Amino acid sequence: MVKRHFTIPHFVRNISIELLQAYFKQANIIYPDNLNTPKNNSQPNEQAISQYINTLDTKLQDKITQDFIEINELAYEGGIASIIDVANTFSVKIQEKFDKLESDTNKALFCFLEYQEIFERASQIAFFEGLTSKTVINGFAQYSVEQISSEEVKTELETELKIYFKQTDGRGENCKVEIIPHQDRVFYHALPQNYSEYIHSYNEKGELQRNIVKPIFNIAFIFYYKEGKFELSVNFGNKRRKQLIDIFNKVVLKSDTDIEDNKQAYDFNKILLSEFTMPIKLEDKIEFVYLKQVRLSYKYVPTKKVIIEVEDKKSGGAIAIHEMIKELRLDTEQLNVTQATFKIKFEGIGNKGSVTAMISFPDKCNLSDTPTHQKAKEYLKYWGLEINDDNGNI
Repeated sequence: MVKRHFTIPHFVRNISIELLQAYFKQANIIYPDNLNTPKNNSQPNEQAISQYINTLDTKLQDKITQDFIEINELAYEGGIASIIDVANTFSVKIQEKFDKLESDTNKALFCFLEYQEIFERASQIAFFEGLTSKTVINGFAQYSVEQISSEEVKTELETELKIYFKQTDGRGENCKVEIIPHQDRVFYHALPQNYSEYIHSYNEKGELQRNIVKPIFNIAFIFYYKEGKFELSVNFGNKRRKQLIDIFNKVVLKSDTDIEDNKQAYDFNKILLSEFTMPIKLEDKIEFVYLKQVRLSYKYVPTKKVIIEVEDKKSGGAIAIHEMIKELRLDTEQLNVTQATFKIKFEGIGNKGSVTAMISFPDKCNLSDTPTHQKAKEYLKYWGLEINDDNGNI
């Protein structure tokens, strides 16, 4: 998940005095009256608050800053959606309380103060829901949550990843894995130890010192256990991704079946068929959907590519692209679709609800797990683009 911009003045600017006072009270920190804006007693004085925090004990400063950063990380549309989603699993009707709060920052702070367990779980879910550029594989067998989320599975996956990275890269001496079941899927957040590095920092006496730290890097596995669908998000090339998928298949799914290279997740060439359409469901309240762009690669000279792009909301874009292919006299028998981009606009003001869905050959998808992106994934299935083996043949 991308780190959100944070400064204390910017953060305070978006919260109410009542919630800020409630935070200070819960943290057992005095809240002086002069921290409010003189002309508007309902709004905190961001400059006075920043100065006041700087006068506090260093440990208190660190606590406030850390808390505000954590709250800020959930103070956006997707983060609030994660809170509501998790609250529903706890049978807490938080939406009704959110309706009375003006900003996303207020909503995140309210949850932090009143529902700490929900806040912590939502922070975990938001990390996964913000991931994009995933490798997608369909056709695994179905499993129960208990089979793939036990403490034994966690320990085995940690051990296998440590061995893999130690033998391959000389790193990964430590590795922790968090397993988080959520709705129809299970999240696996692996945190292997990266190479050691030096950083400069100040100690409590204000002295500059050079320290060796052992940072981590992130690997995210997501498994939809009811449909046998797998997703991987990691900053590695295809070879490494394949090896990590094999580890997950062996350790978590207890399967020794080899997963073929370049296994397709989508039926790309279906887009070139004249009968290809993108129907929508009325209940989803979609304003428009259209095929915006396709990338065509020559079968026998893959380095040669043709990109066709249109802006045709009325007809859905596919017709316009098919017509352009004819106008350019391109021989589709010699071409493969290796990338396609769709624009979907769900109900909402301005850019709210807008989704750009991009699938790339053979198995890449840029969609995250936010509610609108999940709905867009469902439409890729609905249009018959996602390849799946209902029997699970991997």
